[in-house]
Amino acid sequence: MKRFWKFAGPLMAIVVVTATVIFNFAAESAPDSWRSKMGELSAAISETIPFLYPDPKQDSKMLTQKIKRVYEISKQIDGKLAHSMQMPDSDPALPYIANLLRADLERAYHSMQEGHTDYAKSVIRSSVAYCIACHTRSPTGVEFPLLKAFAEPLKRASWIERIEFQTASRQFDAVVTEVMQQLDSPGTMSISSLDLERGSRLALSVLVRYKQDPVRANLLANSIIKSKNASSSMKEAAKVWQRDIQVWQTTKTPPYTNANQFITAARALIENKPSEILPIGAYTEVRYLRASLLMHDLLRRFPKSEQIPQALYIIGQSYEALGEIGLWSLHEVYYMACIEKQPHTRQSEQCFKKYEQSVTLGYAGSSGIHIPKAVRQHLDQVKLRATVRKPSESK
Repeated sequence: MKRFWKFAGPLMAIVVVTATVIFNFAAESAPDSWRSKMGELSAAISETIPFLYPDPKQDSKMLTQKIKRVYEISKQIDGKLAHSMQMPDSDPALPYIANLLRADLERAYHSMQEGHTDYAKSVIRSSVAYCIACHTRSPTGVEFPLLKAFAEPLKRASWIERIEFQTASRQFDAVVTEVMQQLDSPGTMSISSLDLERGSRLALSVLVRYKQDPVRANLLANSIIKSKNASSSMKEAAKVWQRDIQVWQTTKTPPYTNANQFITAARALIENKPSEILPIGAYTEVRYLRASLLMHDLLRRFPKSEQIPQALYIIGQSYEALGEIGLWSLHEVYYMACIEKQPHTRQSEQCFKKYEQSVTLGYAGSSGIHIPKAVRQHLDQVKLRATVRKPSESK
């Protein structure tokens, strides 16, 4: 498992700037300002993309300049926790994502300067999951082909990389259409079953969280089941998706008017019975996607609610279960946000337990668990922040 914490080599795509810059500049309540910055960012990213794929005419010096430019823009992102309540969706996790972003872009830039070109490219190219997660987490925001300039440069990219960049740049209809076409294509195809599975899960995320469209989500699952190109495990997953989509379609719920109702609804989705969380990897993506959407709505509608820490915990659980969609360590970000939002409580202890388990798992291998000293020190500091204080300690 990849480790994404800032001192352990996080891999986060440049494209995530798209999401976090939107949040930061929208907070300024100056549409012209953040729209201008988005245009600047879009141009910088589109100029960088052609240098990420093999070409004998590539100029490494030029790539260094392009990466530096995007890095300079990313430094304007406000990663202060106190400002998160002013951001759209009032999401306390966004400052962590912004800080990790800057660390990654700085690493890519310095790697280029040191001659580690392939590594720098991989940092930029391989992990668009954060941006995808931000852009598909709720129906708020408009759908638009933000990065049209990707079309020509991405001709040398693989099919799944094009799908990921389209998802990251909010070209959602194009993503769903392309995935459906590949599923329905007869005969042998050049796209691997793993890439098709990844693309299908991205399409599912778009249809469940952004589109909130159970009818099209059901069509996607049905196409997977009938497809000659889908693997047997993918077909099994689609059958579970269909059952959960059917429940989604037939369950009528009144509008939620308070945070408690959101929490109750989310827990009903991810628990079979009290305290029994659905096993990760049990093809429960539809339920966890819906639960995370509910919690993001809670953050947006009730930013000062006492239920925010519990909502962050549930989002963390959801993203941990949605790892196969490519959300990797996003759950760790939300567990950390939970701890910072309400430290020294039973809830923060619960969040730390999950956070510690995830971080520790990242350093597990055939020879056992080997956690670097810096990581262990970090966990000790977080634990101190999360642990409930004894009466004598709180004085």
